[in-house]
Amino acid sequence: MTAPIDPRALGHPMATVTLFDDFATTGLVVDGLPDGWRKVRRDAEIVTVSDLWIDVAEAEQQADRDPAERFVSNALATAWHLADLPVPAEHLLEFAEAMTTGVTGWHLRHREVDPINECGSTLCGTLDSPFGPLVSNSHAVIQQKPDGSYVLAQLAVTALPHHGDALDAVRLRPV
Repeated sequence: MTAPIDPRALGHPMATVTLFDDFATTGLVVDGLPDGWRKVRRDAEIVTVSDLWIDVAEAEQQADRDPAERFVSNALATAWHLADLPVPAEHLLEFAEAMTTGVTGWHLRHREVDPINECGSTLCGTLDSPFGPLVSNSHAVIQQKPDGSYVLAQLAVTALPHHGDALDAVRLRPV
């Protein structure tokens, strides 16, 4: 795991928030991505370390465009380990949902309770962008560990409109 992150965003300054270096160690996998999407490792020095999948055909079609004009449909999985956080898992799920719904230009189409993971939900939405309204879904899963700590895993799928609602079934599943 990487260095701790400032936990004040969670409202509990004594908490320890650490980003997972390898999403696979959460015990979750991404399920339901369309054929033609390829996983690439994204060790982003920007904000986070995440696993990233892209629509390869879109990437190839846009290779000649100016970088400012490119958008490739993608799925991004990120997870944090949260310790010394005296809140119930449901509170963390609300926090994860608020991270999605608080994005400027994001609109909810529908919310689904997670039938597989004990504490999880999927927000299916759209996102206003210069490329038109994008499919924008977020699946959040909270896992409580025996020591009382948590794993907050989040999958964000952002895609061009031609994917339609086909990406609504993309989820985090236990291995």
